[in-house]
Amino acid sequence: MRIRYCSCVIILAVACFAGSAAAVDHVDIGVPASEAGHNMLSWGPVEPATSGGAYGGIDDCRAIWSTLDNSVNALVTMDFGDGVNVLVAFQHLEGIGDDSYDVYIDGVLKFSYTETLGVEMWATSGFYTTVSPGLHVLEFVATGPQWAQWGSFGQVCFSDIWVGMEVVPDGEESWGGVKTLFR
Repeated sequence: MRIRYCSCVIILAVACFAGSAAAVDHVDIGVPASEAGHNMLSWGPVEPATSGGAYGGIDDCRAIWSTLDNSVNALVTMDFGDGVNVLVAFQHLEGIGDDSYDVYIDGVLKFSYTETLGVEMWATSGFYTTVSPGLHVLEFVATGPQWAQWGSFGQVCFSDIWVGMEVVPDGEESWGGVKTLFR
């Protein structure tokens, strides 16, 4: 009986801890409390509150290329933990214009995304990388041509950025849709 009880406890412990790891760092773009401490530079205004656009039906996001500074890039500082086999993921809008972009870490190109759909919907993309431990600057750079309504809505919008270790946890509050991309 005692051995049977012990194996049940172990199974329960594994079930409780599997998928419970949280992101090392997360920023909910467009939510000032979440953005605080991430040294965000050159991001557009919070949308859709500013322009009233649809933005794929999301509550808050920001464009990396907007009329605020007419810069095709935006930066954010994120904690990469121990830096080994780190997953960097982000939720971005595939809009009507060309929302293609590149992602750099500390000035080194790490990821390129080419939009092909031309419809307004949210997607989750990302990549694995290894860097030195601690804080690093992520730079998102718009690579598509400016679309006709850029002056009103900006271009290349993001709603969330996650940095985490290799295991993608369950739970909407931590990784949400990222789980399906990397499982």
